[in-house]
This record gives sequence, structure tokens and C-alpha cells, in this order.
Amino acid sequence: ILFLGLLKLQSAVHFVTERFVPTGDSFTYETFLFQILNASHHNFYDGFRLAISSADYNWLHDLVVLFLSPFIYNRTSSLLLVNFAILGISVFWVLFLSLRSGLEPFWAFLISLLIILLPWNFNSHMQINLATMMPEQMLINSELWAILAASLWLSRPSSTTISLLLGICLGLFLWSRGNAAAYLAML
Repeated sequence: ILFLGLLKLQSAVHFVTERFVPTGDSFTYETFLFQILNASHHNFYDGFRLAISSADYNWLHDLVVLFLSPFIYNRTSSLLLVNFAILGISVFWVLFLSLRSGLEPFWAFLISLLIILLPWNFNSHMQINLATMMPEQMLINSELWAILAASLWLSRPSSTTISLLLGICLGLFLWSRGNAAAYLAML
């Protein structure tokens, strides 16, 4: 029974992989992420060196794959764990700040649920959906982190800890995509 259950699960994963993971531009990003994954499974230092020496300047994306590499195996469906982990961090941030601002837990939960229900997360015709390994998902979420950290900093600008957090979030946003500096200037 366990074998049949695992066989059914593998066929479902294969169906999702074949149906929702596109080819083309995202495929070129995926192949490099698989190179990082293979190098880190062999030797973590080699994977780190490959991730930071990449010419695509998507270092945040590459480093998140590197640090999650113990939990990821060589399948596209497993690589999507990166997008869901980043979305989970965003949802936690929104929930934390909503509760910290004094909202009732029900409304804070609804606001954080809105982050999950954003239409681009599930639209397979957009580059920033959760089922592709394009760096735009990382860009959008790290931009949200920078905006939330900036709003937290505006509430207490004299706090060194919050200022440091804002600097880290702005740095992560800058590392999220090669052309993120223009978006950072607009922020």
C-alpha cells in the first residue's frame, strides 16, 4: 500500500512538473540553479563559489537555493520549494507587522492571506508565478520585505536594530535581480 501511495505521489509530481513548469527563459535560470544544487550536494563550498561568481547577478535567488540545497533534490518540482519558502517569509512578515500594529488577530490573518492570494502567484502566463524559477518572484518578495522594513523603520527611526534590518532588506532587494538598482531608487 505504501509503494502504491508513493507511486501515485510520483505520478502527481511528474504531472505538475510537466504541466506547470515552462520552458524557455525560466529554463535557463533553472539549469544554472541545478548546477548550484549539484555543486553544493558534492561540496558546499563549490556551490557557494559558483553562486557568488555568477554573471546573472541574481545572487539572492542563487544563495537561497544554495542554503536550501539539503532539502532539495534534482527535480524542478523540488526546486519550487525556494519560491514557497520566500512566500512564507513574506506572509510571516505581514502577519507579524499586522499584529504588532495592533490589529485583531482575525484581520491580521486576513491581510497576510491576501499576500498568498495575489493573482500573479498562480497565473501560469506571468513570469512571476510560483511555478517558475524566474528571479521575479524573488524580486517581488524582497521588495515587499524592503517596504515592510522601511515602514517599520519609519515608526522608530532611532532604533539601531530596525535600521540594521532595513539595511539588510534593502541589500537583499538589491541582490534579488541584476537590474534591481532602478527599482531600489524608486522605493
